[in-house]
Amino acid sequence: MQAVGHAYAAVVPAFVSAALQGQPLPVHGDGTQSRDFTYVGTVCEVLRRAAVDRTSSPEPVNLAFGSRTSLLEMIDELEDIVGHPLEREHQGRRAGDVDHTQADNTRLRELFPGVEPVDRAGCRRGEQEEHPRDDQPARPTDEGADEQSDPQDEGR
Repeated sequence: MQAVGHAYAAVVPAFVSAALQGQPLPVHGDGTQSRDFTYVGTVCEVLRRAAVDRTSSPEPVNLAFGSRTSLLEMIDELEDIVGHPLEREHQGRRAGDVDHTQADNTRLRELFPGVEPVDRAGCRRGEQEEHPRDDQPARPTDEGADEQSDPQDEGR
């Protein structure tokens, strides 16, 4: 696995790392170059379907949907997630970098007819589903709660 600081590290981890550290996001070129990004929720859903349906392939399968997202659009989405603008540091284009890439999803469509990408709107700030960590109990719901109030909750 390439380290985030590696010269050819994937752009999403590089952007996320910079954003979390409060550093400018390194944009090589003007940022209009595009890639066929796949949301991790989509990867999980396809892997779930593969396990349930016992689908396998002896050859690699591109989990891609023929979409194009520019690096500037990716930064906009990251800004939505973190809730504030992110500083960008435009640098020279990297040698050999192509303007646009798009994966061939023919094998994916053969193995998983009708598969569609999972909507990534759920990763936007404030829209995440709450999932308790394994080491913490789930929070009780209002359903079936007794009528007694907790004194610490007063005034909230």
